[in-house]
Amino acid sequence: MANARRAYISLKYNNQKLDTYIHPFLKEWAITDNLSGAADDLEILLEDTQKLWRGSWMPSEGALLTASIISQNWYGDKKTETKPMGLFEIDEIGLKYGEGFRIAAISLPESGSLRGQQKSRSWEKTKLKTVFSDIAKANNMKLQYNSDENPDIDRVEQASEQDIKFLMRLCNENGLSLKIANKTIVVMDEAKYEKAAAQATIQPNDPYLVDYSFTKSLNGKYRAAKVEYRDPSKKKTIRYTFTPPNSPKTGRILVINEQVKSTAEAMKLAKKKLREANKDANTASFIFSGVKNYYSGMTVNVKGFGNFDGKYIITRTRFSGSSSGTATSIELRKCLEGY
Repeated sequence: MANARRAYISLKYNNQKLDTYIHPFLKEWAITDNLSGAADDLEILLEDTQKLWRGSWMPSEGALLTASIISQNWYGDKKTETKPMGLFEIDEIGLKYGEGFRIAAISLPESGSLRGQQKSRSWEKTKLKTVFSDIAKANNMKLQYNSDENPDIDRVEQASEQDIKFLMRLCNENGLSLKIANKTIVVMDEAKYEKAAAQATIQPNDPYLVDYSFTKSLNGKYRAAKVEYRDPSKKKTIRYTFTPPNSPKTGRILVINEQVKSTAEAMKLAKKKLREANKDANTASFIFSGVKNYYSGMTVNVKGFGNFDGKYIITRTRFSGSSSGTATSIELRKCLEGY
């Protein structure tokens, strides 16, 4: 059994390796990687009958944890693989009778000003990416702008808003998504991610697959989007209807009445709003034993599940471990075609 498969979490506390202290007491651990809309998180549960963790070993709220997952002999005998999971800030600690000592941490720092204080600021005659870049610099963070579009901004105002809420509003208004991880603000166009080539195939005969589910929902699903806006100054009505490829011939049409200046703007708005309404119509989830190489934002082909087959994007990955072994859980949604 010297080359038995094994996977475990490795932690650094304020950049000091913690494994020697953690592992003898570790009962459970879990790390969640979200595509957008929610912070990544880490949680560990420790046995504390010796009262060390509730006492002199208690970590400080706001301290930084750097997490990795170590896999040994999983992809070949005597082979060790390290999967970096990023930087987390401890935001909660607790103790519960019969369970143990719990440490919870998230990738969105509370100690910084990103979500800690309200700010007021305005931008005029600039680019969207410049606004994101200014917010990143003000918080001593990096920016990853993963979109091919960088629209002009006539004026945008941050009025007594937390930076994180302002960033989310900007993303929503421009059909983009937001993720905060590793002291980096990641702005992404999920449609661009969905167009990437699938990097894996999930099939029902996978020996590590232990559970799965699929859901098709008509709630919020539309076959087309129609923009109709009358410009009072020009006394002109701009109309545009977008129908994606392979759309059903019958069904509801999403009607949008928002200001646009041209047919080109109406087209972009129709695609954006239809994507928001339809993107969660077809979802799936899978649970695998062991640590699998899946991560949020990755596209996969799903085959062997009948009419649920197709290309999906992973929206959430959760790695977990306990005395009974390790597991990888993923949540996905079906990629949209043409928008």
